[in-house]
Amino acid sequence: MKRVQFLWAAACAGILLSPIARGQDVFTLGFQGGTSFSGAPGTKRTEAYFATLKHEGEGNNAQGWSYGVSTEGSALILTLTIEGTDAKALFSGGFNKTEVVDPAKNAGKNGAVSAVVLSLTEGTTLPAKTTSTIGKMDVELVIPDPGADAKLVYVNGLKGAGQAVQTVITQDGDSVEAVLAPLSISLTPVQSCCGAQVIVGFSEDVIRGGAKEDPRLIGLGENCNATGGTLKVEAGLGEFGEQKVYANVSSNLVDPNGVQGWSFGIEVTGAADILAVTTAGTAADKVENGGLFSGGFNKTEIIDPLKNNAARGGVSGVVLSLTEGTVLPFVGTETVLCFHLKAQTAQGEEATSARLAFKDGLRGAGQPVTNVVTVGGDSKAACNFRTADVTVGFVKSTGPVEAPFIRGNANDDAKVDIADAIWIINQLFRSGPAKPCQDAADVNDDGVLDASDAVALIDYLFRAQAAPSAPFPACGTDPTADTLVCDTAAESC
Repeated sequence: MKRVQFLWAAACAGILLSPIARGQDVFTLGFQGGTSFSGAPGTKRTEAYFATLKHEGEGNNAQGWSYGVSTEGSALILTLTIEGTDAKALFSGGFNKTEVVDPAKNAGKNGAVSAVVLSLTEGTTLPAKTTSTIGKMDVELVIPDPGADAKLVYVNGLKGAGQAVQTVITQDGDSVEAVLAPLSISLTPVQSCCGAQVIVGFSEDVIRGGAKEDPRLIGLGENCNATGGTLKVEAGLGEFGEQKVYANVSSNLVDPNGVQGWSFGIEVTGAADILAVTTAGTAADKVENGGLFSGGFNKTEIIDPLKNNAARGGVSGVVLSLTEGTVLPFVGTETVLCFHLKAQTAQGEEATSARLAFKDGLRGAGQPVTNVVTVGGDSKAACNFRTADVTVGFVKSTGPVEAPFIRGNANDDAKVDIADAIWIINQLFRSGPAKPCQDAADVNDDGVLDASDAVALIDYLFRAQAAPSAPFPACGTDPTADTLVCDTAAESC
């Protein structure tokens, strides 16, 4: 009996602790979340990050896993959960022990551990050949002075409530080692850029002939760093939100030295695809299109992630003129670049977001691009290249607020009668007045105001045909989604 117990214990130890080759299958543990933040020294901010598991190969994906995650630098893991992840969506009668660890039990080390089996009875696995989210954590970041990188890293040996946790993946009942991919997070202290010769920033609309340090620059702030701003994009459920975001140059220069050209690299992270990167419609457009570009150089393009270590974004190199000395206005703000973004997923109840920020080293068709502006023939850095950013949030549209009305009561006199049919005809064909509630006149509820609404009301009143649909005969709001609105509550309601 003792020998059997010994052999069973040895087998279990082999399963739990020894990596087993699985052909060509490769598992990679990584992270998903923001990689660059800035603020005043000592500023704290809490950001959401996901632990991810990528599967490559022809076998099954993971049934379960255990891992420890910790930090380096000015970062602290506050929470870890599987809520809101792909793992939670598949979890069915399994095992889950996910928790933040006590530094006192871990030689002062901050972190969290997670041990998950998706199902103890059904053999549930993550989808094959995909990257899945398996943990969601809140991480507190502190902006250091001077700036430095923080890191999220996977580690072995952290203790939660139980024994020290090893970082392994379970595939077909066996334990497999994973490739561990840390995430570096750049933390940059800000300086005041108010009154600087050149700053950059993002805006929701094109700015032409704007003021120096124009207030339309998103997140401009009291230090003129144009950082930390947000742009909200509303979309209906099931729709894909789209937004154009504009990059701008704001100058505070003295004649004759103005901004002659620039090279920009802008990275896009998060849940948005890049549909286009262009200078059309901006100050860098051709003279015949209202821009300043005349006989110069312009290379503006979306970058290839395969050439940029998976980074996404766009680059733009512009010289306004090679012969005429054309410059941007010496003092003022001009839009010079446009990013057209589209949400990667259809809008749901939860918001998603993407972030745009200037980044050196992005490569288009040519060499890696350094962010510079050209002034008087010399290359200069905008004061806030390291901080200027914008977060685009895709959120569920709240839609117009529907006011109560009675369908068919077009003239809003609290009665539905022949006068309402005449009101509709007068409104449509005799330049008669229109009440603010379009829905009340849409008697047949087809989303269109036309003569058929008057006919439907006559049919109901005098030919024993169908009554107007809800809300009728009492006041209420329109249960049908259409483009008609009821701006203000009917007087009769």
